[in-house]
Amino acid sequence: MQAEQTTQISAPRGLSDDQKAVGRRKLFATSSAGMFANLVCTDRVLDSLLLFLGWGADKIGLLYVAITLTSFTPLLIGPLVARVGKLRILRVSFALTAAPVAVLTVGAMIGNDVLSELMFPMLVFYWMMSFAMNASWWSVSQDVTDNDNRGRFFGYLRTSWSSVLLVLSLFAAVWLNVDAEARLGRFMWLFVAATIGSVVRAAMIWRMPTVEDSTQLVPPLKMIGGSFKLLATHPSIRRVVLLSVLLGFAGGATTPFYGVFFRFSLGMSATAVAFTQVFFALGSPLSHLFWGFAADRFGNRPLFRLSAAGGAIICLAMAMLCSADGAQGLILFIACVLMSSILAAHSMAYTRALLNATDEKYTPFILPFTGVISSMSVLAATTACAALLGAPAVAQWRVPIAFTHLDIYKTFLLFSAGCYLVVLLASRGLPERHSYGAVDVLGPLWARPLRVLWHMYQSRMPLGEDQRAALTRKLGNSESPLAENTLIKALFDPSYEVRKTAVSALATMEPTPKVVAALISAARTKGLGISPEAVHTLGLIGAQDAAEFLANESLAISSHMVRGNAARALGRLNDMRAVDRMYEMLCDVKEHIFVRMSCAWALSRLGFVEAADEMHSFYLQVPPGHLRRELLIDMGNLIGQPKFYYTLRLNAPEDMGEFERWLAHLHQKRAVTRSGHKMLLRLLHMIAAGSHEEVLAEIRSEFGSLPSPCGDSTANRLLCTLFTDENPSLDESLLALYIMAWRLANPP
Repeated sequence: MQAEQTTQISAPRGLSDDQKAVGRRKLFATSSAGMFANLVCTDRVLDSLLLFLGWGADKIGLLYVAITLTSFTPLLIGPLVARVGKLRILRVSFALTAAPVAVLTVGAMIGNDVLSELMFPMLVFYWMMSFAMNASWWSVSQDVTDNDNRGRFFGYLRTSWSSVLLVLSLFAAVWLNVDAEARLGRFMWLFVAATIGSVVRAAMIWRMPTVEDSTQLVPPLKMIGGSFKLLATHPSIRRVVLLSVLLGFAGGATTPFYGVFFRFSLGMSATAVAFTQVFFALGSPLSHLFWGFAADRFGNRPLFRLSAAGGAIICLAMAMLCSADGAQGLILFIACVLMSSILAAHSMAYTRALLNATDEKYTPFILPFTGVISSMSVLAATTACAALLGAPAVAQWRVPIAFTHLDIYKTFLLFSAGCYLVVLLASRGLPERHSYGAVDVLGPLWARPLRVLWHMYQSRMPLGEDQRAALTRKLGNSESPLAENTLIKALFDPSYEVRKTAVSALATMEPTPKVVAALISAARTKGLGISPEAVHTLGLIGAQDAAEFLANESLAISSHMVRGNAARALGRLNDMRAVDRMYEMLCDVKEHIFVRMSCAWALSRLGFVEAADEMHSFYLQVPPGHLRRELLIDMGNLIGQPKFYYTLRLNAPEDMGEFERWLAHLHQKRAVTRSGHKMLLRLLHMIAAGSHEEVLAEIRSEFGSLPSPCGDSTANRLLCTLFTDENPSLDESLLALYIMAWRLANPP
């Protein structure tokens, strides 16, 4: 028992359920408190303040260009998170967001001129700290949520802060509806509230429960290099990146300048501009209601296309209306509400489309990369619009100007409409692999009656294939005792997608006799097309009652996927009745490579040492690559279950550091001597330098003096044959070093 404990590396410390609940409450509270600062630093109330201070279109445009530049802050802050710690970065950024708001409060107390001078640097600094906060906020939120409640939590979080912002926006619009002399004092009290909210937010986050080493951020250069490789090999990712560029152009050219458009083009008063914030704040809750329900019914791709079409129509409508009088003004306000909702829907739908287009292992590369690409397109569009909108403001320079703000903004509205139309055409080929239910995006209690009405409406309509698959997936994540019978019926649904989803859902169930019998029946029925998945699930749930079926029937089926999954299932069940049959399949050179690999995996898991020589022969026949690596792991399992090796991703440079920490762990636990630790560490550094042949030569010489692990000549011969390749790879060198360390820590 002591020897086994010395070979285990300490896993990252997790959080208890109580700590996660505290963390979620803190995130809720901080997001709501942050809305006080966002009200005066990021939204339409800010436009009203800038116009009240006498800023022109040129200065407002320059401010939004500078704010867009701050969106690159996470790219610079990201490498510091691993060194300083994500919680410390979060604390510092939250505290520093309160500083510029407090300075602006003092400026408002002094007077208009001082406040106007302080606005530009303080707002840029506030936005920079806000983006710095985003560099670690997402990782912290992952620590306090689980896979089963993360979607619901973020849905509640989004709708809660949008609801708070709506209430605050309405209050601010009414509060600022005074004459010009009293308005500065009203703005001052808004800044006081924003300062208090920022300080409270920083105080609440100070003791946030988190796990510092739970997330490893990808360095910028590696992120860019890996992303370009993905773009070169994945057409779906290229399409999604194109959409991000187009959406950045469409949004960056118009939405930051609504205040300038309303004031200088339509002649609205500063108070009316402040009231437009109320209409914009309505958009976010509407997006979570309408787009969430619609996505539940129709899927993400149709809603993505609908939002693009809506954006194009609204931009065209605003370009044709361009009036704040009468019915046209009312229609314009309604268009603003819809545009705000559509922008929120774009963010939601685009993120899901990107996750659908990529594997989970590529997410650390592609998500930040596409964020940078989108920020660059927003920056280009914002800079162009700001430069042209600023041109009429320099008329006092006696430069002949032949166009007005209205002409310029109309042009950019038409440009945005064109971008949305291209998005509509380019989104036809977006992958649609997941179904997103309203439960993932709805949050506030006042939305529950709407959900009830929607589900009543759905219950009167026949469910389509996507809806049945979505329901099946949700039943698999639920703990309802009624889910078992429904999922068993779904195994024989006419839709292949539903049947496949049902098999995956049953993998989370207990191996009751009813579930096992249903999976065996599904595996025997050829027309269903889910035999490989059903056999695989029998192994996952530990169905001991199915061992006879797996050994006698599944291993003899013509499908190589079924035979391979049956071998792996028997390995998981730790059932020895078919080891001779699996050994014959491993030796058969005409057998499919997947079946032979599966048999090698199962035999190694079952400890069938007699297969060592045949596994080595098979290893020499397999070309270099991940299959060889899997065989090395299987052969290593026959030696002594080196479970730690499963956690190594040997193609990543940071795994060298992980290996080094594991060696230090062995030395700290006195599993190896000081001299043994130094030797292993020196060999690891030689591997990192690429000296694989020298390392293997030294390991062979040292290895020959070590005692046999169990006195068995076959196992001892296997250990030696692992190091016989003329051109050793990184995998082979690290596995050889790992086996040596394991032998030193676990003497026979």
